[in-house]
Amino acid sequence: MLSTKKVVVIGGRYAGVAAAMRLNAGLGHQENVDLTLITKEDYFQHNLGSFRALVEPSFAEKLFIPYSKIFTSSNGKIVQGTVVAIHPNHVVLAGGSNVPFDYLVIATGSSYPSPSKSSKDARTESIAELQEIATAIKEAKSVLIVGGGPVGIEIAGEVATDYPEKKVTLVHASTTLMNGPYSDKFKARLLSTLQQRKVNVVLGEKVEGLKALFPDPTQKGWHVGETFVKTNKGREINADVILLATGNSLFNSHLVQSLSEDLIDAKGQLKVRPTLQLDNDAFPHIFAAGDVTNADMKLAYLAKPQAELAADNILKLIKSGPDAKLAAYKPSTSVLAVVSIGRNGGVAQLLGVWGDWVVKMLKSKDLFVKRYWADLGLAKEFPQ
Repeated sequence: MLSTKKVVVIGGRYAGVAAAMRLNAGLGHQENVDLTLITKEDYFQHNLGSFRALVEPSFAEKLFIPYSKIFTSSNGKIVQGTVVAIHPNHVVLAGGSNVPFDYLVIATGSSYPSPSKSSKDARTESIAELQEIATAIKEAKSVLIVGGGPVGIEIAGEVATDYPEKKVTLVHASTTLMNGPYSDKFKARLLSTLQQRKVNVVLGEKVEGLKALFPDPTQKGWHVGETFVKTNKGREINADVILLATGNSLFNSHLVQSLSEDLIDAKGQLKVRPTLQLDNDAFPHIFAAGDVTNADMKLAYLAKPQAELAADNILKLIKSGPDAKLAAYKPSTSVLAVVSIGRNGGVAQLLGVWGDWVVKMLKSKDLFVKRYWADLGLAKEFPQ
């Protein structure tokens, strides 16, 4: 009788769900395999669409998708819990229970100021948080967004499009929007599109005093109540609602310290090999994918191919043993971006720079929410 192989995935967002579903497709009907997804939430958050809910409260119902159909066989299960440590052949959950594994995928992602990534474990609480912010924005006369990456731009675009009478200000520390290897034409088009939506864009300045307003931004990255802030150049800004969009603040890599602190690089990312195995000969059975790794840029569309490659390599190891020839991940060589600036369009960098019409057709109309419900097996349950 064959021994049962235990495969565990930690993390229930883009990379973790992609890995679990790929493994399920390859292993799900084998009686000698147990597949477990460990996630602290009871939902998958499609956070790429979160900002529409800030102006359309009912949209929040579409963003938090149940996990009920990601496994198509009885040997796949979901454990709701928080992993506190990873050991060579088991993980430890808060409360002290152990989950053993023969193969592991670490897809713990990154932390980001809420509401971009909800800090709530329950779907109902996450929906309620977005709707609370939406009510505050509706009642506000002025909104300040701190951070000019894709999150800040998309928040500003949603608010300015649906509430053109409100004063919307975006402050970004760099002298151009969207830090990173994007073209000057793309960045300039983003700026002009925001300005067309009447967003007041302030570049090259930092808002001071943010720690006092946001002591733990991953738990609460929004502030309600008339507030006066200053930038480092003395500019005074008042706002009734402030939303923090200053980027990934923490890569959730600390769990591997119980394996080896050498697995974490200076940026806090997990070091992985091209095969997405941890970069240590002692752990050929442990893989990682998505934001938590140093494999590629931190973009949601890159999480899936990483996760699926890690899953495929585990399938090869299970089938052929330690001498299996594993696939290597190739980091993206072209930078693609589709930034929605409200429901009527935005700017894209896709073999050229494109504007409202293209972005509306590709993304802005529904922000891919219907597609993700279908991907998770719930097309018929999509809330209308």
